[in-house]
Amino acid sequence: MKRIGSNRRTLAVCLALAGAFVVFGAAYAYTVSPPANGGMISGHVTFKGTVPKVGTIKTTKNQDVCGDTVPDPDSTVVDPDNHGVEWAVVSLENVDAGKAPEDKYALANHGCAFHPHVLAAMAGQTFELENKDPVLHNTHIRLGNRTLLNDALSFHEGDAMYHPIEDQRVLRRAGLLKVNCDAHEWMSGWIDVLPNPYFAVTNASGAFTITDVPPGTYKVMVWHENLAQSGKEISHSVTVTAGAKTDLQITLTKTP
Repeated sequence: MKRIGSNRRTLAVCLALAGAFVVFGAAYAYTVSPPANGGMISGHVTFKGTVPKVGTIKTTKNQDVCGDTVPDPDSTVVDPDNHGVEWAVVSLENVDAGKAPEDKYALANHGCAFHPHVLAAMAGQTFELENKDPVLHNTHIRLGNRTLLNDALSFHEGDAMYHPIEDQRVLRRAGLLKVNCDAHEWMSGWIDVLPNPYFAVTNASGAFTITDVPPGTYKVMVWHENLAQSGKEISHSVTVTAGAKTDLQITLTKTP
């Protein structure tokens, strides 16, 4: 028994010294082994068609903090100038080794909305939940019909007793999670939990950048809550060259 324990400790030390570790989850494994001369993928996700309007929702409580109305979080947000789609998740499929992920991924309750509206995160990492509003929020996160987290945030940033909630369960496995607030029914968001750290969420102009990509050819996956409701769509195959920047332009249309 001592020999087995010694071998395990030796293996752990060797992996640490090599700067690599393995993240295990549901049907995948990812090894942190940063590429010596990785490439970059950048571009835009744009919408083909008439730019949709962002709706508004009348609030029902805490108007002193939330305001009388808030933008409808379920709206498709498109830049009227360049048709760039905000809140689309662009990710690479089947990358089993590469750069290190973030240590933790944070979601904030702020202005009676979730920030960011769409959070992309790597499976196996720490999830942090923040409350920046001086009101009670109750964040409810589900994978399908299964509740992963349902916490009341009684204290907020600035309170002497406040601290963000850290949870290891939310990002345990890859999958698409729905986020709601049980105290403010209009609050809505998403967490896209992915098996590797090669992803980006588009900004207000539809732009995205994925860095430190190992050279090779990859399938690019795109998800958007309204424009890819069936799940992640294989949009493109892209080849990344060492040390080079690859441009990728993706167009989405409204699904039936």
